[in-house]
Amino acid sequence: MFVFGSANLSQSLIKEELFDEYRIGVAPVLHGGGRLLFTDGHHPQNLQMLEARILGTGCVILRYLADGVA
Repeated sequence: MFVFGSANLSQSLIKEELFDEYRIGVAPVLHGGGRLLFTDGHHPQNLQMLEARILGTGCVILRYLADGVA
């Protein structure tokens, strides 16, 4: 399953440790608002970086393997 743009669904899946991979896009814009993906009560998770890709727009796509996934 690929989840894009649903913080509520992502929070539920993160809590149950159902993600095997994270792809996080970082845009070169400071906005100062929006919904948090990682909320209070979220326990730290070790991630292994698989890829960091810079797009022509300046956006960076970070790809991580979740802890415990082979």
